[in-house]
Amino acid sequence: MQPYKIDSMHLYLPTIKFSKQYCKAVKMSSVYIHNCIARAYSKMWMLRRLSEMGVGVEDLLMTYCMRIRILVEMNVPLWSFSLKKKMSDKIEKVQRTAIYVILGALAHRDYYCNLAILDLPSLEERREKIVKKFATQIMKNPFHKNIFEQNNSHNTRSGNRVIVPKAKTARYDNSSVPSLAKLINNM
Repeated sequence: MQPYKIDSMHLYLPTIKFSKQYCKAVKMSSVYIHNCIARAYSKMWMLRRLSEMGVGVEDLLMTYCMRIRILVEMNVPLWSFSLKKKMSDKIEKVQRTAIYVILGALAHRDYYCNLAILDLPSLEERREKIVKKFATQIMKNPFHKNIFEQNNSHNTRSGNRVIVPKAKTARYDNSSVPSLAKLINNM
């Protein structure tokens, strides 16, 4: 077992081995994202029904934000760094579909024009905002800021607040901890 130090306490945690279990976890995250997308599409009937009943655009938008968008934003800080472009497009398609339902005949062909009409950010922008907020909360929380090793060097030109863990593989480099450390250093 490997010692893990929090302040003056030593905890002994088992060493994590990146083998079949890690690959299974990565595969499970894509399955999780697919399930979130499927649940969001399954709630789309609500918007369609409300739109058919003549509910206003503001109420439809609020329903979308509270009932559908939240499903594709759950646990974003955990999986957003390993998100591929194809999966990001599938997630964005959920919002694109909802916007066409909300606007109805007022909808344009251009997705970004529709976003401007409703004053909504894209889901990619929302993910970035959520992850930045999560990173700042980690650094402010006294219990969790020890996840990252603090940079105590006297070189002030680099401006790095935390030391980025060295990665031997690209998969680990794109995982949450190194990516959050890079994000904290760039803020």
